[in-house]
Amino acid sequence: MSPFHDLTRRLEEEARRLGFDLVRVVKPERLAEEGARLCEWLGRGHVGQMGWLARTFEKRADPSRVLSGVRAIVCLAVNYHHEDLCKGAYRVSKYAQGEDYHRVLSDRLERLTGWLERETPGERTLACVDTGPIMEKAWAQRAGLGWMGKHTILINPELGSWVFLAVLLTTAELEADGEPLADQCRTCTLCIEACPSGAIVEPYVLDARKCISYLTIEHRGPVAPAMEPLMDGWIFGCDVCQEVCPWNRNAPTTGESRFLEAPIEWSDEKLDSLTEHDFTQIFGRSAVRRARWEGFQRDLRIARALR
Repeated sequence: MSPFHDLTRRLEEEARRLGFDLVRVVKPERLAEEGARLCEWLGRGHVGQMGWLARTFEKRADPSRVLSGVRAIVCLAVNYHHEDLCKGAYRVSKYAQGEDYHRVLSDRLERLTGWLERETPGERTLACVDTGPIMEKAWAQRAGLGWMGKHTILINPELGSWVFLAVLLTTAELEADGEPLADQCRTCTLCIEACPSGAIVEPYVLDARKCISYLTIEHRGPVAPAMEPLMDGWIFGCDVCQEVCPWNRNAPTTGESRFLEAPIEWSDEKLDSLTEHDFTQIFGRSAVRRARWEGFQRDLRIARALR
């Protein structure tokens, strides 16, 4: 048995105590195959306006460029599935209907980091929740938290795809206990067929420029007129490819109350009456603020026109 087995076991127990539903450890290697796919995806122009993905490519493919001396990567996931809180024609992705997941997961990661640093004095850690140059999905797949679905979202056999991912890079020595899972999508193409805008251009390849989630959140400026009729009432994000996935049919409900505490009554009337001041005040602790006021108003206008 590895001399680092006990520390790894206790770390995983602590992670679960803090509310992480899934946790596994992998060794930090250069992501050669995953990096090549990312390079090809960038070369095809699917990235849209998210230029930071290209600027940080080398770091994304090599974790040692993110944390010097890294010896282990702790891969974590939290279930966020719940019943839709929206009441009306406007649609908001489930992940954004409650408190911002960056805040929730960062709180847990801070406590887990503190625990590990107390157990391994002198070692360094770096926590990331969709904020650093880390390929969270690639590491989660290597760790066996799930497999990559054809919609490019990680699927766990028990939780489905309704999971937030996080990673903890550390210079502490841990025992790798993660093993990749086999792809269980097989011949299913429901997500590809259901995508309202045709953004899943082929299995496992998403063109962000056509993705409703990208258009309502990351895209700045006007939406191409040809894309507007395809946005199907979504004003922040899109869940269609996950809603039709067979692996989500029996997904359990999250145990995190902060994902269920809506910052606003998700009704057409409430959203139509928002002012810029309201937007800033109401969505200060919500992922919706990422769209910015101008983008949110643009998305509301498009959704109204489709009613």
